[in-house]
Amino acid sequence: MSLILIPTAFEAAPFVHKLGHAASYQMGRRPAWVGEIGKQTVHVSLIGMGPVHCVEPAVEAIRLVKPKRVILAGFGGALGPSLQRGDIVIDRGEGKIHTAADVVSTPAEKAAIFEKTGCPVVDMESAPVAEATTAAGVPLTVIRAISDTATEEMPAFLDKGFDRARGKETPLRMAAHLLTHPGDIFRLRRLLRTWDPVRHALAEAIAAELAQ
Repeated sequence: MSLILIPTAFEAAPFVHKLGHAASYQMGRRPAWVGEIGKQTVHVSLIGMGPVHCVEPAVEAIRLVKPKRVILAGFGGALGPSLQRGDIVIDRGEGKIHTAADVVSTPAEKAAIFEKTGCPVVDMESAPVAEATTAAGVPLTVIRAISDTATEEMPAFLDKGFDRARGKETPLRMAAHLLTHPGDIFRLRRLLRTWDPVRHALAEAIAAELAQ
């Protein structure tokens, strides 16, 4: 049995659609799904964004599911200049991913972290989830689909869609922002269009990893 941990519903949706005989349920206070990939039973649990908020949901999911393996999957930002949007990076403990406390949004920030760490990818969940799986004695694979390159800057208004204090998505707050900043509607739509192939690439990468 495999457990897939994913920060947000937006990232998870294409993979959940791949599940055979899928059923939704609550994993503690978080949405979760169970279904089949091939002959495998797979649980998918949302854990929220950030190194603080993802810990409790990840630990709880591991305790409840008792998986043979855990896959942490989601978007990641490129630090290495060779990575392009939609590229897949898989880390099985090799140290390819740097975990940041907050979103690394500017090219200058990305370059500084890359120079310091040598990691080609940044995320906000890998390190604490790795600690949780190590404590549980369960192997971890991290799969990150590149959402933004090393030279791209993430739009500041994206913060309206997530409450960092609670670690939860806030679609109503984003909607309220867009009503008063209509120019950001076009920017958001364009960004979501560019991210749609990224999350589908992520779903394919998870399925491929499960098939191994």
